[in-house]
Amino acid sequence: MAHRVLYACETAQVSGAETVLLNLLSAIDRSAFEPFAICPPDGPLPERLAAIGVPVQAAHVPRLRRTVRSATRELPRLPSFLRWLRGYLRDHRIDLVHCNSFGAELACAAAAVEHGIPTVWHMHDILKRRWSNGWLLRRTARAADRVICVSHAVARELESWSIPSQKLTTVYNGLDLAGRFQPRPATGRLHAQFGLPSRARLVGIVGQLTPWKGQHVFLRAAGLLHGDRREAVFVIVGAPLFGDRRYQEQLNTIARETGIEGNVVFAGRRDDIPEVLAELEIVVHASILPDPLPTVLLEAGACAKPVVATACGGVPEIVDDGETGLLVPPGDTEAMSAALDRLLADRERAAAIGEAARRLIEQRFGLEGFARGVEQVYGEVLGEPVDADGCDAPAPPTAAEQCESTEPATDSEISTTERESLDEATP
Repeated sequence: MAHRVLYACETAQVSGAETVLLNLLSAIDRSAFEPFAICPPDGPLPERLAAIGVPVQAAHVPRLRRTVRSATRELPRLPSFLRWLRGYLRDHRIDLVHCNSFGAELACAAAAVEHGIPTVWHMHDILKRRWSNGWLLRRTARAADRVICVSHAVARELESWSIPSQKLTTVYNGLDLAGRFQPRPATGRLHAQFGLPSRARLVGIVGQLTPWKGQHVFLRAAGLLHGDRREAVFVIVGAPLFGDRRYQEQLNTIARETGIEGNVVFAGRRDDIPEVLAELEIVVHASILPDPLPTVLLEAGACAKPVVATACGGVPEIVDDGETGLLVPPGDTEAMSAALDRLLADRERAAAIGEAARRLIEQRFGLEGFARGVEQVYGEVLGEPVDADGCDAPAPPTAAEQCESTEPATDSEISTTERESLDEATP
């Protein structure tokens, strides 16, 4: 009989962690693990879960980790949520709870422990270095039977907070490499959609619009490049996760100030990312804080696109500098501009880097290996080890080491408002 696994999500929006969950549930062995899910109703996630056959129950999971201020607002909802969750776990005879974020583990662990149900905490974050985060991490880890880390960078960071290494297992995220994400020819759809000339060479950044993702760094690097590369058009794909448009307004201002407004396209939130990637000549990752394992870099590599990426967090576990992409220091607009110029100047080298990236993704980030790795963790936690044959074992850290600091990169061109937004938007 299949074990019943409850997947707990604190948001109904679809960002990186939710995309990872959808990928996992599309490949999990349903004969061994029967999935259920709870998440808020106010977003696209419930519909997407239902579309892959996962029963979803609407539940306002308290968001306890955004900021002290927002956590204080959410705390009064916790007792009633826990009462409801206890009943749900009992009525649905749940065998294991998979918490898809730090916040979900904080909110759900107590009810699971009370019922003697093991929990797996899927850690997609590298948190900022502050006392409250360390205290909460240690407290949360005590309740978790196992922590799945999406990269070695995440595991090292948790170990540095004195979380026992025996609780930590690194399982790399995986993509559907035979279906959605594979090399395909450009069709000119973005050129047509945004009225761009056929000669325009598209350089894109894909991700949630938030200061820590570094779209402002991307635009300033583009401004330095623009004089010599007037055929380049800089495409920003993504939207604010919670509807706050202040940062996008700041990006518009930067585009005007740097003189590239006519060469910048805000494409908004897209559901056709594979098709968008096909149109981009280069993909940029510009995060100024350590990014645990950027999904966009996996997707770009799967589509054989060369990347320019910031060398911190889990990025060096995806990008081998000079081989499958070019790495630059976080927040360094001049280095990013120079790297972009090198790829735009040498199409053959850019194509070879993209092809090498595809080979690395195939070796390290396949969907089946990801699902089998998670299933192995489930089996160990439930006392029924799963045969791991065929599982893609996580590769050791690459020679390019992640940046050590988890504080925001120093960038004198980030405004005071941007810094306030950065502190609010990051864990």
